[in-house]
Amino acid sequence: MTKDTKITNPAGNKHDEDVGRRVAVKAGLLAAVGIGSGALFHGLTSVARADKAPRSTSGPKTQGQADPDIGELARADVDGYAGRTGEKRVGVPTTCMQCIAACGVIGYREKGRIVKIEGNPHCPNNRGMICAKGQAGVNQVYDPDRLLYPLVRTGKRGEGKWKRLSMKDALDLLAFGGEIAGRKVDGLKTIYESDKPQEFMFHYGRSRIKNAMNHFQKTAFGSGTQGNHTSICETAKWLGNELTMGKHYDVNDAAYSKYILIFGANVLEAHTSHSYIAQRVIEAKAARAKIVTFDVRLSNTAAKSDEWVPVLPGTDLAIILAMTNVLLNETVNGKVLYDEAFITKWSNVTIEELKAHYARYTPEWGESESGVPADTIKRLAIEYGSNKPSSIITYRGFVGHYNGAQAEWASKTLDALAGNFNVKGGITTKLGGKCKDGYNDKAAKDHADLTRKAVKFKISDGDDLHMPTHHSCQWIHEMIAEGSHGRPKIYMTYVYNGAYTTGDCQRNREILCNEEYIPFIVAVDVAMSETAACADLILPDATYLERWAMESAASYAQKKFVQIRQPVVKPLGESMDMQDIFIQLARRIGGGINTLHPYDTAEKYVRTCVELQTADNAKSGKMFYDSNDQPLKSDPWEYFKRYGVLLQGNKPSYNTHAKAVSAEGKTVDAKTGVVWDPHKAHVSDTDVASKGYTGSKNAYKGYVGQQIDGKTYAGFKPDKFNKSGRFEIRSGFMPSAAEKVMADIKDFLTPEEAPWVAEHLKSGLPSWVPVPEHRKRTDKQLVMISFKVNVQIHSRSQNCKWLQEVYHTNPAWLNPATARKMLGKGVKEGDLIRIKSEMPELPWRKGKGSTSVSEITARVHLTEAIHPDAIAVSYHCGHWAYGRYASGNPVEVEGGNTGAEPAGENIWWQEGNKAAKDPTQWSEVAGVHPNWIIPNTPARVSGQFRSNDTIVSIAKA
Repeated sequence: MTKDTKITNPAGNKHDEDVGRRVAVKAGLLAAVGIGSGALFHGLTSVARADKAPRSTSGPKTQGQADPDIGELARADVDGYAGRTGEKRVGVPTTCMQCIAACGVIGYREKGRIVKIEGNPHCPNNRGMICAKGQAGVNQVYDPDRLLYPLVRTGKRGEGKWKRLSMKDALDLLAFGGEIAGRKVDGLKTIYESDKPQEFMFHYGRSRIKNAMNHFQKTAFGSGTQGNHTSICETAKWLGNELTMGKHYDVNDAAYSKYILIFGANVLEAHTSHSYIAQRVIEAKAARAKIVTFDVRLSNTAAKSDEWVPVLPGTDLAIILAMTNVLLNETVNGKVLYDEAFITKWSNVTIEELKAHYARYTPEWGESESGVPADTIKRLAIEYGSNKPSSIITYRGFVGHYNGAQAEWASKTLDALAGNFNVKGGITTKLGGKCKDGYNDKAAKDHADLTRKAVKFKISDGDDLHMPTHHSCQWIHEMIAEGSHGRPKIYMTYVYNGAYTTGDCQRNREILCNEEYIPFIVAVDVAMSETAACADLILPDATYLERWAMESAASYAQKKFVQIRQPVVKPLGESMDMQDIFIQLARRIGGGINTLHPYDTAEKYVRTCVELQTADNAKSGKMFYDSNDQPLKSDPWEYFKRYGVLLQGNKPSYNTHAKAVSAEGKTVDAKTGVVWDPHKAHVSDTDVASKGYTGSKNAYKGYVGQQIDGKTYAGFKPDKFNKSGRFEIRSGFMPSAAEKVMADIKDFLTPEEAPWVAEHLKSGLPSWVPVPEHRKRTDKQLVMISFKVNVQIHSRSQNCKWLQEVYHTNPAWLNPATARKMLGKGVKEGDLIRIKSEMPELPWRKGKGSTSVSEITARVHLTEAIHPDAIAVSYHCGHWAYGRYASGNPVEVEGGNTGAEPAGENIWWQEGNKAAKDPTQWSEVAGVHPNWIIPNTPARVSGQFRSNDTIVSIAKA
């Protein structure tokens, strides 16, 4: 039954007075002392602090009007200026790669050396502003422990004994094979000429050269045995997006939102689109939007929000489901809160079906699972539904759980129900620029007879997972050890540090150091990572400030554009762009793979991409625009190098799903109304007739549009499987997971719960799935989460001196009441504690991937800014390799140091302390890494790394 609520000023309502007042005071105090990382951005002075009176969210919100404290920087010519020495500094536009956001930056060079990095005002995403991490990119180039020359192992794997090679000899060794530490290994040429090209595995981290990488390994070499790093961060999020809206990347149009809900995303510090979404969230706040953050701890984002709602780890899904119940059943001033027109036309369910399904998920039920008061859930849901456009921001803290994919699916449903999809100020599917590709669109087409169909060992998707659409990278080592699906002869990593970034670190090292499992390990990196330390051969990678690439980030300006990555300085030593390494290896291997790499350098390849797109523009009537949204009249390549950006649209684009498209000459699937091109998807006429769109393999690749009421629209384009072009709230791909999920959770459910949970899972609608192991947690145990901070990246910034000076140890956050209860009344700030993993094994993982490490030690940080049932240890610290700044261990090489700078700088924070001999134990030099005791067990549906699910006990050390 629908309930009606009278509401005029939701943000000012009296509610949960004691809790609300405490939260506001805490948030306000933190904001007042400048803890919030919004201080990195323009406009902070105009932001109302959380300790001021609540603002009305029902009043008018300025959209598009410039704020004098926030406005964009002037888009002047990119040029140099005179430094303090009087020398002219040369400005070079390029793209940052300190994190995945890919902000446009300008590197300034003086006397051949990078001396400063600033934001590029021509980039429509970050608009001339960058964070501390971006400015510290200088340190990547001049790290005293940077790898500048190839190294070959001379001792046992992992022993740390290395000999320097020339790049020519190192590439010969990789291409032709040879002897390493007394053991003969095959090279790439032998594998290429065999009938098992899949024995070459390439495992990449934040590569940003996907086209060149896939062309070399898959199209030219013929191996599809490839691993990525996505499941560490976002696999569950991307799957939840793919189930519903199709594209796996969502964009929050935050600057124009009136109401922003944030779940487990620290957007002001460490989001995937960090500096440009942070700017826009602050702009929304300055324009009187209300921001509410649900998080386990009072992050800096929560501190800058109007409200922080502490949430028990893994129960965000319950809150989302309960809020959806409220939107379906409440009215405000006689009006419903849901967008019936959108649901009726664009979704595949009815409002009545949703009401029936969500009836069980009341705010009271949500409180019973999450601990968040029912009144708070109801009030916030009504505010969110009443203030449109609104938007939900989620990320790693939200999806890094067993139920992460279900949570993301449910959050997208809530946003769709509220009518927030593809509207200004709501949430949109990814809009990004795209250039023709010199490899895919030219080399592979010119020499199609030399291309190969890639074959692979099935080791990237784990075993018995439901839909790991972006793989399960943390389980790859275990799959190699198990061996039943095959093992690579050459395992090549590229800026991927799996020994550190995934759980069960000790187990990862054991597998990597076992020559029986992997005969030849090659690491390509800028630093001696924990994984590189286990390699046989290391090739020195050029830093991102010494490379070429074409970049296409998700556009928060809502118009398509591409960015350049170009060298600010030439690569130091013999370090080499990975794309150039591919070219050099192709020359050595010869034959078809050489012919398929017609460019002598990465620069020529990137230039060809722009030239191909320029020619395509002329043929198709498209054009490039300059950064002032005017048609580009100068040479695109020269403009690209000078300003760093080429726009492919000059107006924001919304409601893209409603764009009319032509169905002429295409096939219409009678079952779904999908208009598609079977031949583009390589589907036979026989399969079209017998299996249709949904039953034919990879039919989604031929998707054209969606027919609704006799008209064909662009719709919500599928990305990974054959969903329709509708916004699919009811998923046809999830019921088949019910049996696997129930097998995991049934023994953790009450007798009353089990039947209805099983029924809901089979319905194909967003449903409740608890984190199973949490149901067995006692009052003497806590849930351990990891988190990120504003001056560090996942694992690759700890060699940056400027950042390490700010944040080099990571004490465990613990609520004082919890500390007194579990550690005694005498516990003090900074006490050393033991954190022991007590995570039960799920039946399907019994005995697999077991590790000998179950305990770490850490200093304790006592703070009320964390949920009393949780303990939080940040992700970034505890390196046992990666050079002197990160771990206290310099890189030692036969023949002397290979680094970019002389040793002996002032590493003041390490004075009087030594690196820990046992990296599982707290170090005053580097802290401790939580991954030693986080199991690698993937989430059953998506393959997600469960970074926030570990059950632990604590005791004084």
